[in-house]
Amino acid sequence: MDNQLEWIKNVLDDTKNNSSIEHVFMFAHEPAFPNGGHIQDAQWYNGGDSAENEDYVGNPLDRAYVVERRDELWEAISQNGKVVAVFFGDEHNYNRMRVDSETPVHLDGSANANFTHSVWQIISGGAGAPFYAQEDTPWSGDVEVFYPSKHYCMVSVDGDKASLKAISDSGEIVDECVLCG
Repeated sequence: MDNQLEWIKNVLDDTKNNSSIEHVFMFAHEPAFPNGGHIQDAQWYNGGDSAENEDYVGNPLDRAYVVERRDELWEAISQNGKVVAVFFGDEHNYNRMRVDSETPVHLDGSANANFTHSVWQIISGGAGAPFYAQEDTPWSGDVEVFYPSKHYCMVSVDGDKASLKAISDSGEIVDECVLCG
């Protein structure tokens, strides 16, 4: 993880310093802020709570470092200023939420003041596996849309404006918003 995080920080620094890049969209697998189906793993592990995490024989397992590393990653993302959205898969649903310095991101409901610029987290895992319902997390109240069915996402960029549509397999628009601009 150290090398991967350093690489991401370097790439984000390059984009920040490149005047020809206006918008950055990132893609990854395991959600930073899972909402359904992966709150026991992903980048959350039940908030790292050792009472909620066990090893293969049932011993308590401290996963707080996962949440700490997730925060390091999101700090780099949010401090860039050009990252519009981070798309994740893994969870079999669609959901959209804005993460910023006021979003509750820890077990105690506290936020991370180092998330300086708001960035959209988009989870798009609607390719047809069994779908997950929304689960309770500290940030559940910040989830703007949750859709547990087949879908795909389409991003449109026109100058400084970036827009998103989430479209069901029947063609219905299940979410539409302006991401920036």
